[in-house]
Amino acid sequence: MDRDINWYMDTAKKNAGIKSDRKLAAALELSTVSKWRDPYRHVVPEQSAMVRLANMAGIPQEIALIERDIWEANFKAPETVPFYENIKKALKETGRYAAVIAIATIEILPNITN
Repeated sequence: MDRDINWYMDTAKKNAGIKSDRKLAAALELSTVSKWRDPYRHVVPEQSAMVRLANMAGIPQEIALIERDIWEANFKAPETVPFYENIKKALKETGRYAAVIAIATIEILPNITN
């Protein structure tokens, strides 16, 4: 299932019994969330906001952060989307711990080889 920011926001609102984006912003401890819905601004939530939104939507934080990175990559570096899709697939297939190890390896390996 492909989830976008609108799905996260709508699901979080439904789960929390919230009817407006303004009240969602307050629940997330933010001043506004409306900019996330604008398809022309290409704004994605900060990581901390995405974690809170994932919790409200009932989605594992790791999956939500990867999906957030995919949205950002679509705007800024479309050639990297397959990389994030592979991480997301690994996370779903092997579980959280294996994916965390894979991501840590990707982050640490360049530092070791330099």
